[in-house]
Amino acid sequence: VLTAAERRDVRTRIAQQLDQAPTLLVLDNCEHLIEAVADLVAHLVAAAPRLRVLTTTRIPLAIAAEQVFPLRTLDVGDASELFCRRATAARPGVALPADAVASIVTRLDGLPLAIELAAVKVRAMSVAEVDARLENRFALLRGGDRSAPDRHQTLLAVIDWSWNLLDPRERRALRRLSVFHDGFTIGGAEALLGPDALTSVEQLVDSSLLVVAEEPTGVRYRMLETVREFGRMQLVDAGERDDAVAAQHRWAVDFSSTWGARLFTADQVEAVGELRAESTNLADVLRQVIAAGDRAAVVRIYSALGGYWAIVGDHPRAFTVGPAVARAIDGWSPPAELVEPARVTLASCLMGAILTGAEDEAVSRRVAERIGIDSPSAHLRTMLTILLAHDRRGTSEAEALFERLSHDPDPRVRATTYQFLSHERENGADPAGAIEAATKALELTTGEHGPWLGAVLHAQLCALHAQTGDVRGAAHHATAALPGLRRLGAIDDVVQSEAILGMAALELGRVDEAQRIADALGEISGQGPFGSQGAVLSLRGEVLLARGRVEEGLACFRDSIEAMSQLRFPGAADEPNMVPWVIFTEASALAAHVRHAEGDDGSDLYAALSAKALPVLAESRQMIDLPVAGVLLFAVGLWALNRSALPAEDALRLLVVADGLSYHRFAPALRWERAVKDAERIAPGVLDRVTDEYAGRRGADLLDDARRLVDRLF
Repeated sequence: VLTAAERRDVRTRIAQQLDQAPTLLVLDNCEHLIEAVADLVAHLVAAAPRLRVLTTTRIPLAIAAEQVFPLRTLDVGDASELFCRRATAARPGVALPADAVASIVTRLDGLPLAIELAAVKVRAMSVAEVDARLENRFALLRGGDRSAPDRHQTLLAVIDWSWNLLDPRERRALRRLSVFHDGFTIGGAEALLGPDALTSVEQLVDSSLLVVAEEPTGVRYRMLETVREFGRMQLVDAGERDDAVAAQHRWAVDFSSTWGARLFTADQVEAVGELRAESTNLADVLRQVIAAGDRAAVVRIYSALGGYWAIVGDHPRAFTVGPAVARAIDGWSPPAELVEPARVTLASCLMGAILTGAEDEAVSRRVAERIGIDSPSAHLRTMLTILLAHDRRGTSEAEALFERLSHDPDPRVRATTYQFLSHERENGADPAGAIEAATKALELTTGEHGPWLGAVLHAQLCALHAQTGDVRGAAHHATAALPGLRRLGAIDDVVQSEAILGMAALELGRVDEAQRIADALGEISGQGPFGSQGAVLSLRGEVLLARGRVEEGLACFRDSIEAMSQLRFPGAADEPNMVPWVIFTEASALAAHVRHAEGDDGSDLYAALSAKALPVLAESRQMIDLPVAGVLLFAVGLWALNRSALPAEDALRLLVVADGLSYHRFAPALRWERAVKDAERIAPGVLDRVTDEYAGRRGADLLDDARRLVDRLF
């Protein structure tokens, strides 16, 4: 009601009084009068240099003198402590399981008020029940502290308070951007809001409804999950959900088409980075378009995501979705512009079905045969040709196919063929032939399609040399593989290669170096998408054993079994305890117990592996991994020989068969030379006689003998 002159006079007198001594003026929760407060504060700090003003708002004042201090959400540790304190105050003696508490505070974004509202619910329910009911968090988190302001007594009121401060354009932006589960860039925002998206995004940032993060691919904006859920409620209430979802689908298709086309080019590293940033959003949209039957969107998105997952080593995700993708496009004849993305999609689906033994292989095969495999890409054409011939593997027809393709005039065809041939030979217990084929593939590979193919071939050769016990060869290829794998963020492959370097250092007597590698890997192994933690635990166990800390070292091996047993490879036909990585880890642990444990410590591992021997070799198995079967037989035979669990001659038969199956022998306890010394010490001359009985037979030629032996012994 004052005139402009009167307002200036009042401000001047206030400033003079405040400037009599250094003064701190606190203005709390003033966002509802933000313009008036900003005007007042700007005048006061200019007129009273000794004055400092602290305002608590959800919106910056946007004046020149302002310095903004954003309040971060609580980390899991601090948030869990807050929850436990408030829950104990609400109901003394309440059970506070750490996992459930961590789940609650994580789902509530570390927001102190939301955590306090959740904690008081333990008066009437358990912590696990609170966690389960957070699916509808706004209905659950009501009835807080009666002494608190009304807007702080329910979670819905907290968010609604900020919502009511937004103008219509900002509300529309918050509603529509809530469809992004994993944040978004300005490009994503423009796809949902139009070309003026930046203005709305900036206003939502200023209102503390979006969090800004600097990421390798640029600035990214994220909503806290609580805010996003509120936005989704508003989106449905406004009747805009279908339109916003359709706009997001168009964005996902365009983004996938753009970066998927660059995945196997000189821009590979950049393409992988862009797809990594949006992979969660793209996977979310992929599930939606599969359910909606939008086949064009399915192949556009999956052809990019499948390639990205292959490069970074996240095979479980690709193989999880693959069967649903194959079924979604079954019976479809893609238009000309989608034939190539459909072929890329089918190659990934076929690869997953073959590796996991999934029943959906026939679906992918049927679609691929109908649309044809004559791709302009030599690599894709060769890949599909070999995958479609997989049902004839091991036959003369398959051998003729590999022979023909390996002499193709196109070096890309030959390189792809040799890469597949290397895997075939390795699974067929011919590591020397596998090394030869992978080496030829590497020689034919250039960097024009990005660093991945060269890096993955070096990693393949690293594993093959490790399998044969060639320490220096394995270390050489691990060192060559790592730069490319690191650039691409292939964490699991990085950890596996580094772990082999650590094992090589141990074999060469460099225990301190192996220790440094193990310590460094412990910090990153959990970031990988699959099984790298098992390799790290095994390396740590070997380091401890090398230092004479036997009990701790053997405990690490048992921890590695537990870690690998928890892994699930989606779609795999095997039972969880029969998958190769569990069997290999158990065999390594049993061999370590043979060398370092006392008495019958390890007999449980021997019993478990003995029980798996016949199922691993069963004729009914779609694919028998001969080296994995070999390492099982080796570990069992080694125990039986050194602990007299079987007659020495039978134990040695197991070892000889394991050798013929080219078992993996890189770990110190798995070395063949040490087993030979055991044989000469315990049963002199018997090993040579048993070896002669098998007349040099190797690989699949030994399977019938192996089955009969195992059937008799176990």
